[in-house]
Amino acid sequence: MQNTIIYLTGYAGSGKYTIAKELCKQADVRLVDNHLINNPIFSLIVIKGKILSSDVWKNTDRIRRVVLDTMIEISPPEFNFVLTNCLFEKDKDVYNDVFDMAEKRNATFIPVILDLSEDEMVKRRTTHERAERFKDTSAENARRDLRTVKRLEIKHQNALTLDISDISAVDVAKNILNFAKSI
Repeated sequence: MQNTIIYLTGYAGSGKYTIAKELCKQADVRLVDNHLINNPIFSLIVIKGKILSSDVWKNTDRIRRVVLDTMIEISPPEFNFVLTNCLFEKDKDVYNDVFDMAEKRNATFIPVILDLSEDEMVKRRTTHERAERFKDTSAENARRDLRTVKRLEIKHQNALTLDISDISAVDVAKNILNFAKSI
């Protein structure tokens, strides 16, 4: 695999970061987790239980732009990347920015949509490890998101949808890499 962009998307708590780390163990892939972008801002404010202001998101967008520009302009062209993000309908611009970055790199782009059951998402979303990374750990918010917040519909020829409710991160990563090799 060379110059491949794997874009893991799914609800908060679906295991994007865990799967991305496993992809990095199994292949020569560099991780660009959404919290790599968000945490420089999140660590400077109080976020627990708050709806974040547009100013917060404006600043994280600025960091995202620098990261994506670096991937286009400076990163070696053979590098592979895995990016993670929770994408809702309102996040179409974020998706398009990542897609455009892949296009500008002439990379193989593989959006991966991670699905899981409500019970499994609540279990994963309420861990102590998530709190340490400035992530929401509310079971109530997990259930509300699944029932009321519509994910961004991703239509791409290389899109892969996986139900990961009963699959280990090791096996999910293997499935994604096998799919990438088949393209």
